[in-house]
Amino acid sequence: MFLMMGALQSCVDSKDFNAKDRVPELVMPEGGQLYFEIGEEASYIFQNNGGLPNECWIPVSSSLPAGLAIKVTDDGLSCEIYGYPIDKAVEFPTIISTNNYSRWIESELNLTININSEAPYFKKLPKLIRMFRNMDIPTIHLNNGSDATITKCAIDNMPSWMIILKSEDSQSCIITGHPTQLQYEETFQIHASSSTGDRSIDFTFEVVDQFPTQITVDTTISSNPSVEIRAQPFNDVQPDHYYNFHIDWGDGSTDSNLNKSITHHYLEHRVYNISISGYFPSLAFSPKLIAVDCWGNQQWKSMAGMFQSNTNLANGFNSSDQPDVSFVTSLSDMFKFSNFNDDISQWDVSSVQSMDRMMGYPSSNQKFSTTNYDALLQSWSQLNLQRDVTFDAGASTYSESLQSARDILTNNFGWHINDGGMVP
Repeated sequence: MFLMMGALQSCVDSKDFNAKDRVPELVMPEGGQLYFEIGEEASYIFQNNGGLPNECWIPVSSSLPAGLAIKVTDDGLSCEIYGYPIDKAVEFPTIISTNNYSRWIESELNLTININSEAPYFKKLPKLIRMFRNMDIPTIHLNNGSDATITKCAIDNMPSWMIILKSEDSQSCIITGHPTQLQYEETFQIHASSSTGDRSIDFTFEVVDQFPTQITVDTTISSNPSVEIRAQPFNDVQPDHYYNFHIDWGDGSTDSNLNKSITHHYLEHRVYNISISGYFPSLAFSPKLIAVDCWGNQQWKSMAGMFQSNTNLANGFNSSDQPDVSFVTSLSDMFKFSNFNDDISQWDVSSVQSMDRMMGYPSSNQKFSTTNYDALLQSWSQLNLQRDVTFDAGASTYSESLQSARDILTNNFGWHINDGGMVP
């Protein structure tokens, strides 16, 4: 052991080695209090009079106000609290823990955090909102998360077809309109005014021609030829979760201006091609579905339960395109009780917060093939993922060469993966 320490010290500058060996000593902010503004970017770097921190974290007995996180600073010299606080907080008690490199000796700092809310605040919008030409956009509500009363809403240089209003209760800004021209991706600023302060937020959107979602159903699967398409209810704070869609059922009949689940009764038992257009952030399909022929350019927000109990997807999807899942927050129960097995490694799951029972319960025999599961682990390990996600992959097994990719998910992002383990 002594020789190993000596070898280490000969390879590292002695001053640097001693800094890593000493215990970090973070200095308490003035009065033991930190102050941030709701919705504004927050950053506080602690003065450190001790050694270099190996890690900075919040112990399980404590927490940070919503929207804040802690990390070792980019230069490795101290700890930083950062993020965008999303809720008001008064004297929120927090414990900051750090440790050193060589001896793993920990130190703690107790302080309180205050989040003020004097100006209107909108929780951060998705990075891009897609709208469709010649289609009414369902009302977008930008809900105010502060104590301020909104007196005016405005958008700089907004298109002539767009309308922004203050809600009757003065607690949100409302956007409506009917785009008639294509619009390349562009960022505008939304301004909300109040007697106690003003706030601006970036609003990025594009106007495109829609490519509908196309599916195939087989009504011969059961004696009842009816097919249901469910508009999934879910709770989410995003203001752009709305429905206004149109279905061509493939038998000469259509339904328009839909904002809830619908069941269609076919007259014949046979295969039908269905086309769905408009705005539908989360749908679930009948077990009679046998193929997704085209995902289209719809922005999905949730896929929870989308193909649950569907036993006719053994060959996967037929579509040559990939769904836009960059804003999807949940894949829970997506393939539960199904026989799905396809390559979804190219899906951008960077926004997903829940994959509970995605491939059924951990004890189930549902699984991806090892080839598909390997591709998934390899690809998803390259993404900037959400933390502490539970991913139920059923009985899926992975190759030994993919252990390092799986470790990135569990170690770097704190994922909890339930699967069949490594291939024997």
